[in-house]
Amino acid sequence: MVDLREFRAQLPAHFKPDLFIWIDQHDWNLPIYFDALDCPSVAIFGDTHLHLRQDPNVWLSYAREFDVVFLTFTKNHLELFRQAGCRTVFWSPPACDPQVHCKMPAEKVYPVSFVGSTSSLHTERVGLLKCLLDKGVDLHVDSKILHEMSLIYSRSKVVFNKSLADD
Repeated sequence: MVDLREFRAQLPAHFKPDLFIWIDQHDWNLPIYFDALDCPSVAIFGDTHLHLRQDPNVWLSYAREFDVVFLTFTKNHLELFRQAGCRTVFWSPPACDPQVHCKMPAEKVYPVSFVGSTSSLHTERVGLLKCLLDKGVDLHVDSKILHEMSLIYSRSKVVFNKSLADD
């Protein structure tokens, strides 16, 4: 927990913030005592498909503390946040950098590829990847990011994905 009263005490006495923006990093940095900053507050939630599986009441009640909430991955969760009492909720799809997330000139060497997580959260995805391999599909599986991810995509004839929960 990050106590915003302590944070405010470290700021110059005459300083008044215009806006407080919190970006979801799961439960690693939850701010408390928003009123100490005396300004509007905004939350940007990413993995609501994971949060709402863990403990929906905790995350939805926490979201109510903010003046404005943005959801980045799961658009169909907007109504859940509204029903939970969040005053203003928007969907803001995640962005990409066209300099990084781009098609690169490369020979197609992978008939099919997958880039992403194969953790225990993704049982259906892992099952589908195993099924492709069992059927003899020439499948390249990796977990790269940024330019390395884009290069694998560019080198692939087909890219496979299975989202966790409509994210």
